[in-house]
Formats: sequence, C-alpha cells, structure tokens
Amino acid sequence: MGRVKLKIKRLENINGRQATYAKRKNGIIKKATELSILCDIDIILLMFSPSGKPSLCRGRRSFEEVIAKFSQQTPQERAKRKLESLEDLSNQARLLQTQISETQKRLSQWKEFEKINNVEQLEQMENSLRDSINQIRNRKEHIKNQQLVSLQCNNQFNDMHIPFRMGAEQHLQPLPWIGNGDSPNLVLPDDSSLLLHK
Repeated sequence: MGRVKLKIKRLENINGRQATYAKRKNGIIKKATELSILCDIDIILLMFSPSGKPSLCRGRRSFEEVIAKFSQQTPQERAKRKLESLEDLSNQARLLQTQISETQKRLSQWKEFEKINNVEQLEQMENSLRDSINQIRNRKEHIKNQQLVSLQCNNQFNDMHIPFRMGAEQHLQPLPWIGNGDSPNLVLPDDSSLLLHK
C-alpha cells in the first residue's frame, strides 16, 4: 500500500492535527540536526504543538548563545540579509521569465511556420522534427522487441509436446523414478517415451 499525498493546508480535525504533528516533529528535528552538522551552522528550532507544548532543537551552541548572536546583528544587517534573499529570488524569477519567453517564442513558430522566411530557421525546425521522429521510431522498436520476447516466451510453453497417452502396461508398471522412501537415489527409466519431447 502506497502513501496518500496529503494536501498542505490546515487540518480541521484537532486529533488529526496532533497526530500529524507527532509524526512529523521528529523528522524535522532530525533534518535540522543534520543541517547543523553538515554545514557547521548555528541553528535553533522552536516549535509549539497544537496543544501548546514546546519542543526545542539546537545545534552545537545553546539557545541563549544563538539568540545573543542574532540580537547582536544591527537592524541594517538584518535588512541587508533580507534584501540579499529578495535579490536572489528576483534574479531567479527573471531567469525563469526569460526561459519561458524563449520557449513560448519557439512554440509559436511551430503554429505559424508559413510566416518564417529564414532558411536556416526552417532547417533547424526540420532537423528537430527528424530527431523527434527518430526518437519515436527507436521507442516503437524497443516496445515491439519487448512484446516479441514476451510472446516467444509464452509460445515456448504452448508448443511443448507432453505425452499424455500411456498404454495399459505402463499404468500397471511401478515407476522406479518416484522415490518410495527405501532408497535415497532416484532411478530414471530407460523408456524414452516417458521423457518430454519438443
């Protein structure tokens, strides 16, 4: 049974909220501790359960030391850190917007390719189509080969010849190749009609 993807929104059921907190609390504390060790950082994590019980996770330094270090930063340093974070996000957003614009431009060319007058651009589009067709053909061949192997395996079992008819004398004879507990060794019969044929 697989996990159910939980929508990230406030849980309405109080008991469900408490149960989810109890399950996830140790995981987030473990991640914070790992981050502190791996990156050699000062960290504190303060959480209050839905019932109001506090949980505290810290790295190498005490809670007081980390708070003191944070409080020693001037408001300008804090604002500078926030601004740097916002600038990073803004740069990432601009980069993504540029990529989206370029992709939309390329896609629009496929809708209105009759308006393209540049031979090089048409050749690039043609090459792109050839590459796509080759990838599709390769995938189709791969799937065909898998299906063929599967069919061959199934047909091997269907084509086996197993002798089901036996003469009356064969029914009456004891079968020496079936162990009766007297001998630890099995003896196969000399009669080749009892063996499987292809």
